[in-house]
Amino acid sequence: MTERKPLQPYSPEEILSFDRIRRAMTSRVLDRIEELWQGKQPLSVEQVNEVIASEWQRVKEAVRSSPAAREAFRKYLERTIS
Repeated sequence: MTERKPLQPYSPEEILSFDRIRRAMTSRVLDRIEELWQGKQPLSVEQVNEVIASEWQRVKEAVRSSPAAREAFRKYLERTIS
C-alpha cells in the first residue's frame, strides 16, 4: 500500500476568487482520484462523488476561516448594496 500525501491547505490567493478556487479544487480532486486509482480497477461513481464532496467541504472550511475572504465578501456586499 502506498503512502498518501498530506492534504495541501488552500492558499489565501486561491480562495479570493471563485475561478481560482474552482481551478485549485479541480486539480486537487483529479490528483486524489489518480492517487486512488493507480492503474487498478476503475473507481465507482460513488467513490468519485465522495472525493468531490470531501474536497468541497475543505473549500468551504477554508473560505469560512479566511479573514481575507470574509473581507472580500464584505466589500462585494457593500458595492452591491450601495
